[in-house]
Amino acid sequence: MDPEGGRRMTGPEEGLGWIAEHFRTGGRFPRPDWEAILGRVEGTVHPSGIEEALEAVAEEWLRRVAAAAGPGYRVHRSPRFHVLAPDFGGREPSLLRFLERALGRIRESLGDVLSGEHSGSHCVLLFAGAEDYYDYVDLFHDDGGEYPFTGGIFLPGPWEEIVVHAAPPEIPERTLAHELSHACVSHLALPAWVNEGVASVLERVATGSPGELPGREELADHRSHWNAGTIQQFWSGESFRRPDIGFGLSYTLAYLLVKALARDPVRFRSFLLRADPADAGEAACRERYGGSPGDLLEGILGPGDWAPRPAAWGGESAEAGAAPAGDPPPPVESPP
Repeated sequence: MDPEGGRRMTGPEEGLGWIAEHFRTGGRFPRPDWEAILGRVEGTVHPSGIEEALEAVAEEWLRRVAAAAGPGYRVHRSPRFHVLAPDFGGREPSLLRFLERALGRIRESLGDVLSGEHSGSHCVLLFAGAEDYYDYVDLFHDDGGEYPFTGGIFLPGPWEEIVVHAAPPEIPERTLAHELSHACVSHLALPAWVNEGVASVLERVATGSPGELPGREELADHRSHWNAGTIQQFWSGESFRRPDIGFGLSYTLAYLLVKALARDPVRFRSFLLRADPADAGEAACRERYGGSPGDLLEGILGPGDWAPRPAAWGGESAEAGAAPAGDPPPPVESPP
């Protein structure tokens, strides 16, 4: 009997032929059964080699996705990333350097909020066009309903995925930084507006892009769209998943709110650790800032009944909020 009480003391060098047993079929792209894969690794690999084994599994999985995506797709590696990408005309090193630099800036901005963050490499799947992208992300929209057109998506789960599309050799820096920001706070249960606002602010930090303010026309759209009823869709998270004008307006509104709160980084990080989707962060905001997040909206939308009211989140709003216990969390998308 070995020191682990009979557990085989194997390592990732044994090969990964067994992984073929744990892919779901029926679609264009292979989909790993991560629960089975993780169980296999944890049951056969010495604890000291589990992280290395999982990295090897991730690379093998992406190679299989590359084969399904077609000629020209390759898997690239940097210290903190596995990247699936089409032929980028020799710009692959630039893509990897950007991701490493963006992650460093995001992590520096978040500071101690990162405690408990996903510790493995980040997996990025970059598709050459919208058709390949939607063939892949449709695997995660199993309700058959409509959903917004997006430029990228963060898929939480046992092995987190950042999926984007672009026309090579363009590097979609802002979309990549946005979804990477989601990945860095995915260990927190954040209200949707906080989650999207953080990603919108950090994408600008990561890329060095200026933070533009809404113009006169967009401000008019905001004041026309938001009222005492529709603002509850924003607080509950429903508006971030609707295929209508409220989708884009929600991102702008979340960005403006988080930008205002983040002017005090220490207080904001404390707020992030306390914000609860059940009340849209109301209690945490009052505790850390002395007022409701709805108070900040008066400067943007004018006087009104803007406070979160969870009791009003019935029907569709309730469905768009936090996932029930046991269900996988919904994907986190970004506008095109």
